[in-house]
Amino acid sequence: MHRNPLLVKVALSITKVAKAFERGPQNGLDSHVPLPMSRLILIMDYLLHYFYDPPAQLMEQACSFLLCHQESIDYNEFYSACIDLLLAGCRADKSQTTKFTLLSACSVQYHFLLTWRLLACLPPSVQYLKLLEQARPPTEYSLLLHSLRWLPRFANKTFQIWTRDFLAKQGLSLKQAETLLIAVVKNTDNITYDASMVRSVVEKQVLPQPELPSLSDIYMLDAVVAKVVVSLDDTLSKSNVVDARNLVQESLPGVLHLIGTYTMYIRSCLLHQVKPPSGDVNMVIEPDTLQAYSCVLGIGSTHSSRLSNLGTTLMGYLPGSVRSVVEKWGSQVATEFPAVGAWMSHLATLSNQTVFMLNSSLKHALHALVRFCGNLITVVINNVCFSHLDCIQTVLTLERVFGTVDSVLFTAKIYDYAIRTCYDLIIHHSGPESAIDEAILYECLSFLENQLNKPGGKEAIERFFTDKAAEKDPTEKCYQTLCSSISKIVEIEHTKLQQWLSKMLMGNGQEQSHIGEEVPKAILNALIPMGSHILSPTSEGIGFSELMVVMATLAGAGSGSGHTVKTYLIQKNVLEKIQENITTGKVR
Repeated sequence: MHRNPLLVKVALSITKVAKAFERGPQNGLDSHVPLPMSRLILIMDYLLHYFYDPPAQLMEQACSFLLCHQESIDYNEFYSACIDLLLAGCRADKSQTTKFTLLSACSVQYHFLLTWRLLACLPPSVQYLKLLEQARPPTEYSLLLHSLRWLPRFANKTFQIWTRDFLAKQGLSLKQAETLLIAVVKNTDNITYDASMVRSVVEKQVLPQPELPSLSDIYMLDAVVAKVVVSLDDTLSKSNVVDARNLVQESLPGVLHLIGTYTMYIRSCLLHQVKPPSGDVNMVIEPDTLQAYSCVLGIGSTHSSRLSNLGTTLMGYLPGSVRSVVEKWGSQVATEFPAVGAWMSHLATLSNQTVFMLNSSLKHALHALVRFCGNLITVVINNVCFSHLDCIQTVLTLERVFGTVDSVLFTAKIYDYAIRTCYDLIIHHSGPESAIDEAILYECLSFLENQLNKPGGKEAIERFFTDKAAEKDPTEKCYQTLCSSISKIVEIEHTKLQQWLSKMLMGNGQEQSHIGEEVPKAILNALIPMGSHILSPTSEGIGFSELMVVMATLAGAGSGSGHTVKTYLIQKNVLEKIQENITTGKVR
């Protein structure tokens, strides 16, 4: 077969393959390992470079042949098909039906590099340029990634002449081609367009996701962030503060939200690499346990010196398998990601790991987000930031907002975050289903109590209420807030209240209290069933005397109506049945 019809045949085949798949996250083009398609791309790339014998200008002659034979092939469709095929297999690592092996990963990387090289050789189509002329950033990742390479070229004089000539071969006059290129540069070579571009990617990724992002999600985010950082620096160098402020206002809230999202992605990624303590590969760690571990990592991974003692202590109580994964993560450096074109390095992780993992890519993406956030904050601090600042785990960026780690505001934000995390551990992860070391809960309680003796600690506790504040000084304003919060205890489900109290017994009740009488009565009713458990043979009655003291105090609160329960309990026959662990009749 002569080369001319072969070139047309391969181009038509590529177009048909791309059309065979509908666009979207559920189609086979995204999730299918693209090795067969890579063969077509490789043949097309070969024909472009070896269309005629040397020393002719091989590539341009092949491109000219494609453009000049519109009756055989629609160049607009062919060019669009090549862009669509760029990210073929980009979600193969998320496929639920096919195992993502090392061969699969290498095939995805191989296909991307082939298609990326091919698109570098092909001149832009008229249809593609008219799409850019609309000044709306593309939402499809393949089209957006392709545009990130071409948009800077259109502003270059050499590329403008080269592109103009090939547009003329597609049927436009030189004047029309020049007008189209000028419009594209005017509408895309500005920080407003770049802000819209990064916002579209960020908004797509901040939506709730049921699983970790794909590798393409990560390097797409990294690529647009790198582009906007360059655009921001260029804008500031021209003293265009207004455009820079607009970029901050549009981008900062979403970026801050995404920092929190990627922090959770990293914890989830690490925890799903933890092996069960028994070493049984078929054993699965319960989701409740993984959530509790994630909560501990929320403090254990904090870099602030004010929390280093708490973080180190809590990490020490985690299982060795968890600590091993975290230590391996901490030892990884980002040297494989150069400062220029870092997003391309994400693709190298497909072939340089025996078992594909997102660790290094997630780590680099989070660092890129935090650095970008720091650049935005340096430009201007917008009030919308403050509700999201607890997402940031990097001291460098926080110091730009709150000053040094010794500042009052910095301390307040750090301790607000720590108190909230400790509270979450105690309330939501203290049950047996979490299976975490009880020493973690004890350290959290000690941390909360110790805040009462530190500058700013009481204010932090007041913002998040604790019963210790009322015991220290009932005249403080925070006590009033505490009473209002504790009054809601009557709304808690009885079994949940009993479970919580089994972990932490309440101290002495307050006779003179702003709390309604129904509150201590609700606690008393929840404590009564615990007596049977404590007096069982397995517990040997340990703690029963302390429990009776607490119940007696609660019974005497208010009008003392709780003593009707106490009087019943101290009857001789009732005590004998309790001691004999009889659970029938009225005692039950």
